[in-house]
Amino acid sequence: MTKCVLLVVLPCMTVGMVVPTDSNKKLGRALATSVSESLQAMKALENQGLGDDASFRQGMLETLMSKQEVLTNPEVNRVIERANSLAEHQTIPEDAVCLRDWSRPCPDGWEDAGAIGCVAPASYKGGCKGIQHFDAARDRRRKFDFASACSAPWACAGNDECPLGRDYESCPLGWVSVGRGFCSQTAGS
Repeated sequence: MTKCVLLVVLPCMTVGMVVPTDSNKKLGRALATSVSESLQAMKALENQGLGDDASFRQGMLETLMSKQEVLTNPEVNRVIERANSLAEHQTIPEDAVCLRDWSRPCPDGWEDAGAIGCVAPASYKGGCKGIQHFDAARDRRRKFDFASACSAPWACAGNDECPLGRDYESCPLGWVSVGRGFCSQTAGS
């Protein structure tokens, strides 16, 4: 069993003890209780007009607390590292319509204006700004969040019919505009 030496300075005494590392939980509780009792004692001294002594002890306690090492569990550290790694490479939920092509620079129907960013079509009625900047290589999650929150989906993957995105400002081939953004299929179609 590995042992470590712990030195604790409390308001009227210094305590040194050797503890097995297996009892870190008990030690943590004991230290927390001791610190809490010390803070209460200092507050009582301050209330009795012995504030100079209490402020010295408070300063000493704060210094010790700022320099303490945290007791850790290596298994907990591994779990936290794994969780952070997963969060960093978070997957995007499946879309009910299709698999989206997040490599495209802009939402479907938006114009890629280079350095200016992605410019929404005039008909865009989503709740977000009409000019947005996305980094195609790194912003997959941001693109997904934007598409969901702003009603501006990316084109479906494998749909190469419109490599620059769809034009939602005009009617499809064989359809005619009936005004206010609506189209009607022509009689001959």
